[in-house]
This record gives sequence, C-alpha cells and structure tokens, in this order.
Amino acid sequence: KFSSSIIRENIKNGEMEKANFALGREWHISGKVIEGDKRARKIKFPTANVVPGKHINPRNGVYCVEVYIENIKYLGISNFGERPTVDGSKLLLETHIFNFSEEIYGNELTVRFLTFIRPEQKFTNFGLLTEQIKKDIETAKDYLKI
Repeated sequence: KFSSSIIRENIKNGEMEKANFALGREWHISGKVIEGDKRARKIKFPTANVVPGKHINPRNGVYCVEVYIENIKYLGISNFGERPTVDGSKLLLETHIFNFSEEIYGNELTVRFLTFIRPEQKFTNFGLLTEQIKKDIETAKDYLKI
C-alpha cells in the first residue's frame, strides 16, 4: 500500500529507494544552475548549484544522483543542505557531475535522487571535506557499479 504521506516521509527521511519504488520513478529536483562562490572548484570538485523550489525537501545530506542536462544523462553526487563547513545559511542543491567540465550557468538541471549516502556535516577544514568527498564519490560509484 502506498500513500502520498508515506512517500513524503520517505523523502524527508532520505529513504529515496522507498520513495522511488512507490512513485514508480526517481524523485527529482529541477532548476536553473546559478553561479556559486566557486569554493568546490578550488578543491577540484566543481558543482552545479540549484536553489530548491517550494516542494518537499529531502533530508540534508549527500546523495548518489542521476543528472539531466538537455536530456543527456550524467552521474554524480549531490549535497542538499545549508553547507555548514562554509557557514551557509540557505538551502542549496550542489551537484558534482562525474567527468564533466562544461559551463552550464543558466541551464535547466534535473537531479534524480537514487540513494542517500550520509548526513550533511560540518568539517573543521577543507582538507577533511575534500577527503570525505572522495569517499562519497567512491560510495556513489560502488552503488552505480561504475
């Protein structure tokens, strides 16, 4: 038995496989790519940033995702949250797309959430954050079998 309230709870709890199964498709967020402060680029993990619209927010954290730009599918990881390591205060969806280096500011991006990797956390420095991102990428690639 599926209900919209259970699906919403699954999304809020980061239980994307359950939500996706009940929906019959991957739950997603779409929006225009905005320019960020380019901190992730400096640590070799550039991100496409989207301000979430008014809808159900998933649990803050890191996810394995599929990304669609102009109907072309890419794979990656996303952080949904407030970015506590950089003292962020607004919700943002930051997506690192594997093997991708094009400028896509202003393009429509659709991020399909596949699985939750870990909760968002604050790191004491960018070195620790960089090491965790490398681990998150390996976790995502294991999940995707790539």
